[in-house]
Amino acid sequence: MGGFGGMNINQLMKEAKKMQADLEKSQEELGSKEFNATAGGGAIEVTVSGDKKLKNIPVNKRRFQKVKCSSDYYYIYDRPYLIKDTITNKRFLVIVRNIGKASDFDSQYKTMKYVSYTFTFIIAFIGFLLIAIISSRLTIPMKKVKDTADKIGTDGDLAKRIEYTTPFKELDAMIQANNRMMDRLEDLFQQQQQFTSDVAHELRTPSAIVSAECQYLKKYGKNIDDYTESLTVIERQNTKTTEIISQLLQLSRLEQGRIKDDFEYSNFKTLIESVCDMEPLQFKKQITIYSNLDDISIYMNVGLMAIAVKNIINNAMKYSKNKSSIKLKLWKEKDYVFFEVKDYGCGMSEETKKHIYDRFYRADKSRNTEGFGLGLSLVHKIIELHRGTIRVQSELGVGSIFTLSLPSDKSSRQLN
Repeated sequence: MGGFGGMNINQLMKEAKKMQADLEKSQEELGSKEFNATAGGGAIEVTVSGDKKLKNIPVNKRRFQKVKCSSDYYYIYDRPYLIKDTITNKRFLVIVRNIGKASDFDSQYKTMKYVSYTFTFIIAFIGFLLIAIISSRLTIPMKKVKDTADKIGTDGDLAKRIEYTTPFKELDAMIQANNRMMDRLEDLFQQQQQFTSDVAHELRTPSAIVSAECQYLKKYGKNIDDYTESLTVIERQNTKTTEIISQLLQLSRLEQGRIKDDFEYSNFKTLIESVCDMEPLQFKKQITIYSNLDDISIYMNVGLMAIAVKNIINNAMKYSKNKSSIKLKLWKEKDYVFFEVKDYGCGMSEETKKHIYDRFYRADKSRNTEGFGLGLSLVHKIIELHRGTIRVQSELGVGSIFTLSLPSDKSSRQLN
């Protein structure tokens, strides 16, 4: 015969008697004599003294029942167990009936209810307190951001930055991003102001010369030679002004993406050689060109690339001494073509290298050097349009090396 977890009937009866003893012990501890427990016949019966009604209540498996005995109410819960006798293989149904006094349950329920209400209130209060603390720690730096932004807007102080450290990484990241944005905005405004100043300066000089020549002719012009000389000066200044405006328009179109994608496969070596042949500084300063150019064709906008090559070679000659030399090298590595221009001129400082692609920037602050400071800006934009890069190495008093890196074909370029 079996029992719980493989126990036989005898073992089950022993367990039942043990449960009876435990229940009677509980009665003594509770000071109550109302409950009696008996075991026998494979089942445990629990009744209330002085009232047989609880014993006669039918079994209602796994459902609570509320019954009245004498003047009190009781809760009854029947739990069935199926056991098997390992010898006879017979199955026995054992039902354990749990009985509790309703007043005890109600008292415990009320106690639990009040305790739960109290804990709920305490937890809610702590929660609201934490929310208030966290909110204040969030809103203070956010208010700081707002006040700083207002100050920048009203005072126009773009140098103002948010200096605030918070325990929240996300908020710190937002403040740092805002400061980086302000750095960029300040830089853009400074460039705009510098650009306006540079344009005014570059255009004022030829305009002043033209005006002076006109006044000279009105006052002193007597013969054809005077007029011819003045008109030559005026024409030269007009050409200079036209070139400045043309380069500015070219830059503007490149920045706005309004240049036509007139690309084709063309021989890069031939283009470089033709630019060198037409460079006037080569003959004016008696500069020797040493070239090592591989015969390479690339997919490019020939007109724009000619401007870029002309400017970078002109720049090397401009800052080289008379009767010096420059070196040109063209080669290919994998899917990229490299064009290098090396000069032995004055070189550049680290600070100068940071600004060489800015419009109208010239290392020679006296502006005695020829040009307008737009050449390398154009080169940079043209190389970007060709999905290439430009790198510069320079040392003061030693010289500079400009290296263009360009995709060799259309597929690696992925032009829009």
